[in-house]
Amino acid sequence: MNRDEYLWGLWKTTIYDDLTWKTRNPSRVRRPSQYQAPSWSWAALNGEIVWLLPWGSKFQHVALRLECEPTLSGSDPSGGVSYGFILIRGILKGLGDIELREHNDDGLETIVLQKKSAEGENRKIGCIYPDTADFLSEGPVGCGNTLESGLNLFVLPIRREHTGNHYMGLVLRYNYVNRCSYRRVGVFTWDDGSSCFDSCAEQIVKIE
Repeated sequence: MNRDEYLWGLWKTTIYDDLTWKTRNPSRVRRPSQYQAPSWSWAALNGEIVWLLPWGSKFQHVALRLECEPTLSGSDPSGGVSYGFILIRGILKGLGDIELREHNDDGLETIVLQKKSAEGENRKIGCIYPDTADFLSEGPVGCGNTLESGLNLFVLPIRREHTGNHYMGLVLRYNYVNRCSYRRVGVFTWDDGSSCFDSCAEQIVKIE
C-alpha cells in the first residue's frame, strides 16, 4: 500500500528532488492572478515543467523539510486549497553582492550569476532558471530588482555534489506582504559554493 503523501503535485518521500522543477520556457509563463498552489509547487504555474537533474548518484541533500501545511478552501479534504506553506531548515544566502545577466543559449533561458574576482574581473559562479517572465518584476517598486543586482533575492541549496562544491536549489524572494516568509521565483545551480555557503548559518525558512 502506498503511504506517500501528495503535496500539491510533489511527493513527500521525494520532496527534496521534486522541489527542483523548472519551467521549460519561462518567457512564455506568467504567474496567474488567481491562487492555484504555493509558489514552491509547479501547480502554482501554467506551463511545461522539467526537472534539474542531479549529478548521477554522487550527491547529498543539504536541506531538511520540517513541515508542510495546507489550508483548505472548504470543509472537504479533497477540495481546493486556499493557502499552503513549507518549512525548510537550510542555508539561506542573499544575492545582494552578485551581478545578474540575462543569457539565452540555444533557446535555454537563464540568468548568469557573476561576481568580481580579486583581480576585478567578472567571474561566472552559477545560473538561475527563472520560473516566469516576471522574475525581476515580481517584487515591489523601488527594491532594486534589476539585472545589475541580486538585491532582495536569496538562494536556498537543496543538493550538493559529493565530489565537488556544486550546489543546486531554490531561488527565493522576500515576501513583503507576510514579512516572515519567502516566495519561490526560480531554481539555481552554483559552480563552486564552498567559500559562499560554508560561512552561512542554518535557519528555518518558510516558503509560501
